[in-house]
Amino acid sequence: MDGTGIPFVKGVAGAALEAIKIAKAIEMKRRIYFHEVLAELGIIEKRSQKWRAVLYHLDNGEKLKGCSNKLHWAMGEFQVTSKVNTCLKGLERQKELRSGQVKIQEAQQELREGQIKLDENIKDGQTKIEGTIDRNHAKIEESHSKIEEGTKRAVMRFKMVCWVCGKQLRTRAPEVRSPGSLKHSLLAIDTSKSNQRCSILSTVMPPDPKIFGRREYIERAVELLFLTPGARIAILGPGGMGKTSAALKVIHDSLVVERFGENRCWIPCEQATSAPLFVELVAKSLNLPLSSSSDRLAEIIAFLKSSKVLYILLFDNLEAPWDIEGQQSNVAGVLTAIGFIPSVSFIITMRGNQHPSSHTIE
Repeated sequence: MDGTGIPFVKGVAGAALEAIKIAKAIEMKRRIYFHEVLAELGIIEKRSQKWRAVLYHLDNGEKLKGCSNKLHWAMGEFQVTSKVNTCLKGLERQKELRSGQVKIQEAQQELREGQIKLDENIKDGQTKIEGTIDRNHAKIEESHSKIEEGTKRAVMRFKMVCWVCGKQLRTRAPEVRSPGSLKHSLLAIDTSKSNQRCSILSTVMPPDPKIFGRREYIERAVELLFLTPGARIAILGPGGMGKTSAALKVIHDSLVVERFGENRCWIPCEQATSAPLFVELVAKSLNLPLSSSSDRLAEIIAFLKSSKVLYILLFDNLEAPWDIEGQQSNVAGVLTAIGFIPSVSFIITMRGNQHPSSHTIE
C-alpha cells in the first residue's frame, strides 16, 4: 500500500465518526422526544380522569341536588333547634334567677328573724343581768342587815354578861310597895272552885310564826327583855293586826331563848272566863300541881320568888278576863303581885289602845 491511500482512510474514518456522532445525537433527541410524548400522555391521562370524575358527578347531579336539599333542611332544623335550645336555656336561666331571688328573700327573712332573736336574747340577757344585780344587791343588803343584827345581838350578850356579873345593870328591890293592898287583892280571888275547869285548858306554847315586817319593834322588844330585868311590854291594837304573832316572834327569838330557856310561858287569856280561871291558867303555865287551896295566887307568888331562874310570861288576849264586868280589879291584882317579882318579865297582848297601867302595874 502506497502512501497515497492513507489520507483516504483517515477521511472515511472521520466521516464514520461524524456519522456515529450524528446517529447518537439523533438517538438522544428521539429519546428526549419519546419522554416528552410520555409526559404529555400522562398529563392527558390525568385530565381524562378528571373529566371522567366530572362526568360521574354530572351523572349523579340529581342525587347531589337531593342531598343539597336535605342538607338545607337539616341546616334549617339545626337553626330552629338551636333557637329552641337557646329559648330553653333562657327559661332555665330565668328559673334559676327566680329561684335565686326566692333564696335571697328567704335568706333576708332569716336574717330579719335572726336579728329579732338576737335583740330578744340581748334584752333577755340585760334583764337577767339586771335581775342578778338586783339579787346581789338584795343579798348584800340582807348580809348587811344580818351583820348589823349579829352586832346588836353580840352587844346585847356582852351587856347581859355585865348584868350577870353585877357591874352595869341594876336590879329591882323585891319588896312590895303596899303589902296591905296586895293582901286585899289576893283575898278578893277565890280559886277553890277553879281546879275542875282548868283540867281542860291548854297552855302549850305555839310554834314560831312566819311574819313579815315589824322587824324594828320585835328587835326593840327583844333588846328590852334581854337587857332589862323584869321588863314589861304591852302590845296593843285592834283585832287581826298580828299582836299574838309579834309576841310569839319575840318570845321565840334566839336571844330570849338563850336568856330564859324553858321558862317561857304562854297564857291564853281567852280561856279565862273569870278571875279564878285566869289565876289557874297562870299556875298551869308554870307547871304547878293542882291544889285545893283557896289562895292559889299566893302559891304562884311564893313559887316565883323562891325560883332562882328568870321567867317570862306572855299574857295573850288579856282583854278577855279584863273586860269581864267586875273582874278588872282582880286581874289587876294578879298582874300587880307578879309585877313586884324582879326575876319575872312579861308581855301583854290586848285589844284597844288603853293599857292597864292605871291599875298599879309597873
